[in-house]
Amino acid sequence: MFRAFYRGLVILLLIALPGIGQTSQPATNQTKTSKSGSITGRVVDESGQPLANAQVSIEPVEGIRSTGPTRTDREGTFKVTGLEPVPYRVEAFMPAYISSSHEEESDPPKQYKVGDSVTFVLTKGGVITGTVTTATGDPVVGITVRAMTSSEMVRESLTDDRGIYRIYGLPTGTYTVVAGGSHDYAYTELGAFDTYVPTYAPSSTRDTAAEINVRAGEETSNVDIRFRGERGRTISGTASGLGVEGGFTINLTTAGRADSQLNISNFNQPGNSQFAFLGIADGDYYLTAQSHSQSGEGALSEPKLIKVRGADIEDINLTIRALGSISGRVVLEESRKGECQGKEPPTFKTMSISAWHKDSEAARNQPEFIWSMGAEVNPDSQGNFTIRNLAPSQYYFYAEFEVGSWYLKSISITPSATTGAGSGLARKAMDVTRAWTNVKTGDRLSGLVFTLAQGAASFQGQVVLSEVETPPEGVLFYLVPAEREAAEDVLRFYGMETTEEGKIELPNLAPGRYWIFAQPANDTARSRFTKMSLPDGTETRARLRRDAEAAKTEIELKPCQSVVDFRLPFKTLSK
Repeated sequence: MFRAFYRGLVILLLIALPGIGQTSQPATNQTKTSKSGSITGRVVDESGQPLANAQVSIEPVEGIRSTGPTRTDREGTFKVTGLEPVPYRVEAFMPAYISSSHEEESDPPKQYKVGDSVTFVLTKGGVITGTVTTATGDPVVGITVRAMTSSEMVRESLTDDRGIYRIYGLPTGTYTVVAGGSHDYAYTELGAFDTYVPTYAPSSTRDTAAEINVRAGEETSNVDIRFRGERGRTISGTASGLGVEGGFTINLTTAGRADSQLNISNFNQPGNSQFAFLGIADGDYYLTAQSHSQSGEGALSEPKLIKVRGADIEDINLTIRALGSISGRVVLEESRKGECQGKEPPTFKTMSISAWHKDSEAARNQPEFIWSMGAEVNPDSQGNFTIRNLAPSQYYFYAEFEVGSWYLKSISITPSATTGAGSGLARKAMDVTRAWTNVKTGDRLSGLVFTLAQGAASFQGQVVLSEVETPPEGVLFYLVPAEREAAEDVLRFYGMETTEEGKIELPNLAPGRYWIFAQPANDTARSRFTKMSLPDGTETRARLRRDAEAAKTEIELKPCQSVVDFRLPFKTLSK
């Protein structure tokens, strides 16, 4: 719910990096349009009443250009004109309110195009209030108090002359409340309490902090903090390498699994290569430096593990090096089948291409923000794209597009593009759906090709339970290629979790013969479902084919066919 707020904070204070992330279609299909488009909408509260003077942000999905914020009128309406025909993200903000619109909660965030109209429903957020006092009960005046989730700072407030704070606009959730300590210094002077170790309510370290349950629209009071007043340690050093002269960001991240990490960031102004974090408690941390250029190219140092044990740590040097990138294009293959003629091809700029790193144990223990830099990109009008700012890792690739009569046929790259070896020789394209693509520091890979083919089928139906069957908590539905030669075609394995009513809807399916089956969505099945599309998921796909064949339900999907009202009796398979 607070994703929109936190994403804005990260962009401004932490990452400051644009998104990363997909034979070309003739240019005649991609017409140029002048800046005459508009996006309109309305911002209302939960009862449907207009919210005047709410701020609305409209920004292109790719690039750093922005229209600048606009505000709603007394009727809660807004209109932004002069927009280019590219995808946009639209967000609405109002002090003390939070979003209750599904559009803002989607992941990745929903994209809009010129001509769209959107309604944002904002709800009064929750409130946490209390006092901060010393060990002797005196009020602590002017100390920053923050409400935090497990890994994110959501809102903050200063105590007044009585030591009272009030944090408002909180989504429903569980929070810890903390006073003092280091925080983002990018736009603030060093505070009087920043050299102290943070004190969590009621008077604790982070590990023993109280959990505060908050409901939107309600106030949680008497969340008092007895400030411990413990001086913290200092971590300091210098950064060198790419982009330091233009300013850089230093990130201090608690070590451990990414889902429980806390990150503190400090932006160093141009000309200053020295950094320092104050008020740091004993513990294990990762220290990382990053920079970016106006062209959107990012750079990052290798995370350095720091162990703080009762003393300051000084003279650390971090070397910032260029992140990797990979470029390629989208190819559209038209069908000659009569039933597929006359259907519009997908528009390149409405597609999204993304790269996903291998979810290894080593990756999970690194700072989470590193992997959040791998955002999606949109191809240009000719289908060309570049996925920038890839941290060193192994990757697989993914494409999303809206036109239902097309399907993803292949994702390939030439060996020379990945190894840099051999010139002047024709090389066979390599299927990257069956092998991880290695990206190293500074790599500039090319030759990645997404081939979309016309002739996709679609499937709609329902999994039906017998009267004696006990309904499982969830059901996973699969389409698995039946042809022997397609046994390792990763892109021919489809699946989804059915709705509570057992309904199924799968678009953009490659034509061919399939086995169909469903199974309870237990932990083992969910693990297989996750691994099904990964390059190293060979054993998982083989197991799914065995299960599917045993179910003995087969269907053939013809080009551009729409299967509707298919009913699949539920059968419990072996574990």
